[in-house]
Amino acid sequence: MTRLNGESGSPIIAGVRSLYAELVDTLREPIDGLPFVLMGHLHVAGGIESEGAERRILVGGQHAVPHDVFPAEASYVALGHLHKAQAIGRDTVRYSGSLIPLSATELPYAHGSLS
Repeated sequence: MTRLNGESGSPIIAGVRSLYAELVDTLREPIDGLPFVLMGHLHVAGGIESEGAERRILVGGQHAVPHDVFPAEASYVALGHLHKAQAIGRDTVRYSGSLIPLSATELPYAHGSLS
């Protein structure tokens, strides 16, 4: 297995984890305890795909990362890529979903935004 920053396993997962950890480390002092939002446009494992409307994109043989790549210090993680609004792993890691159905397979579920 490949290692990046001491982590064994997928170099893609290690790279994404490292990116977000570095971002949080950089922001920790300037935001001084204020809440902050992380964003990403990627596939997180456990997310429900819309059949026929989305396709998996392989990067280095990896199509999804675990939800724990996002540091717990983040107040909210706003994700894009999957069309169905949903929480992944913890309530603060969420796909916003699409406002309208983007294919016929997406007609049966509710679309919109949460406030």
